[in-house]
Amino acid sequence: MYFPFSSSAALLQEQIQKKNFKHCGGDAVELLKKFAPYQGGNELLWSIHQLDIQDKHRALIIGRSSLEGRGELFLPPGVQTATAVLSPEQHRFTFPRDGPLSDLPVIETLERLTDLVDGIIDAFAAMVQARATSASS
Repeated sequence: MYFPFSSSAALLQEQIQKKNFKHCGGDAVELLKKFAPYQGGNELLWSIHQLDIQDKHRALIIGRSSLEGRGELFLPPGVQTATAVLSPEQHRFTFPRDGPLSDLPVIETLERLTDLVDGIIDAFAAMVQARATSASS
């Protein structure tokens, strides 16, 4: 069973079936749909999925930064080097322009992603708790 993602809202039900999420129950499927885990739905959630399906052997390592505000992010051998831009007026790194979180500030965006995932976990935990409460009644 997997948390399903889809390339569109129209194809979400197909992924719910394929990833066996249907076995979680109708209430879980309805809750999942509220999070819109598809391209064009919840863009932050879709970005997490896009990052997850990229080459899983990538690891960002900050190698150096310059006074001009550009930091080189070095990846292991054989993987492309990416550059993040440190804006002098904002003093923060942004995600590379060619990725799913293009030009968004790294720290603030990671905090938003963490809050999003925490919210999803909390929602499903509340659903499970509600099931347990109604089962014991």
